[in-house]
Amino acid sequence: MNYDFFLSKDIFSGLYILLIVSFFIFLSEILFNYFSVKSFITRKFLHFSTGILLVFSPYIFNTNLIPIILSILFTIINFILIEFNLFKSIHFSKNKNYGTFFYPISYFILCVFWWDKPFVFQLSLAILTISDTSASLAGNILPNSKKFTIWKDKKTINGTIAMAVTSFILVCLGQLFLNDSNQQLIISNLLFFSFFVSLISTFSELISIKGSDNFSIPIFSAISIDLAHKIILENYIFETLIWFFTLGLFCYFFSKIQILKKDGAVGAFLIGIILFSIGKWKFLIPISIFFLTSSFLSKISSKLFNIKKKESNRDLKQVLCNGIIPLLLSVIWLYTSMELFFYSFLASISAVNSDTWATEIGSLSKKQPVNSINFKKINKGESGGITLMGTIGGIFGSIVTTILSTNNAYLLILISISGFLSCYFDSVLGSTLQAKYICKNCGKTNEIGFHCNQNSELIYGVKFFTNNFVNLLCSAFGAIVLIIILYFLPL
Repeated sequence: MNYDFFLSKDIFSGLYILLIVSFFIFLSEILFNYFSVKSFITRKFLHFSTGILLVFSPYIFNTNLIPIILSILFTIINFILIEFNLFKSIHFSKNKNYGTFFYPISYFILCVFWWDKPFVFQLSLAILTISDTSASLAGNILPNSKKFTIWKDKKTINGTIAMAVTSFILVCLGQLFLNDSNQQLIISNLLFFSFFVSLISTFSELISIKGSDNFSIPIFSAISIDLAHKIILENYIFETLIWFFTLGLFCYFFSKIQILKKDGAVGAFLIGIILFSIGKWKFLIPISIFFLTSSFLSKISSKLFNIKKKESNRDLKQVLCNGIIPLLLSVIWLYTSMELFFYSFLASISAVNSDTWATEIGSLSKKQPVNSINFKKINKGESGGITLMGTIGGIFGSIVTTILSTNNAYLLILISISGFLSCYFDSVLGSTLQAKYICKNCGKTNEIGFHCNQNSELIYGVKFFTNNFVNLLCSAFGAIVLIIILYFLPL
């Protein structure tokens, strides 16, 4: 009966929220259409006003059911509005922006996983609402704001500084006034906590594209808040700070010697910081072995053997497609403490390393590769091809990332099998679904859809099955295969 009472109260609260947000949207339309207010201003007005409202969700609603329903509803509505270019006050942009689509998705995730942690929930949304708005205003309104590009979207020095400073202040204030836990932070811990969360939040904004910061900022902020608590509780602040500095130098160095592109270096830094914070060397060693050995093999084959590469240095897309599944599995391990997800993490790394070793070592083979399905000879460098050298390289690649992470021979064998099977799965996808194009100008085939400064014509495969997407599937496949194997052949 009490539940029915609370639910009915939440339904009315949800209707009020719906009406208020609708009012904000229509007010933005009026300001844009009748008072010539720029869409940038109206969009930020809606972002800020709605965000402030949602920050207080735990006080407005008794349970997370109605907020979850509202987030799903607005996700669908906003996607339709974007696709049909409706409500230009919030969707008018030179390039299509999906910020209003990502916003309710991030709110949904926060409601599902952090509703019972109101401090984390509120602070994450506050950073998105206030810090992101401050960054946009500082970058667009303040004079002499120098622009730079990490990935595709242009960022500004002023905006980045505003994002870092305001998020730092918000975390400090949040710890002092919102945190109802029994953990009292001394000043040094408070400064570290605020620095850590603001750093992760700022970097998650830097790698965003087309409004995805409305997703990356609150989710990475929530994870970083939990991680900061973990680091302080387990007393490895000093180690974390040393790793910050060391990883920053490594990423800068690797970008200078063209192992990583600028955007790839930022992505690698963010992933490296989170992995170390989650499990220190337990998670860092396998992914470091993958990165260092694959980069070394790539440089060796290109420099010593003069073999041309599709891309000699890794960009953010490549870093994310190889690293996002291991990162996700490590986060799941953080919240569940189930070793199955650590083993899956190892299998995912084993898969991408096996694939990379097979590709790099296979490129050294003097024999012509064969198709991974029908075993007919194909051109060197064509996706889906395999060689004996590459296969042997793939086997060793599947083993090397795991050998330092477990002393269980049985587990090592299972992970290596999962990794190598995923490598072959990658080749099969390359033969069947990966997109291949032909240049209209010179007639050469390519896999990126662009050649001779013009778009190429799709001749085979599925358009969105790029090499990066295939690598992402390979990484996920490695983890899935190991989970299936362990289900039937448990440790």
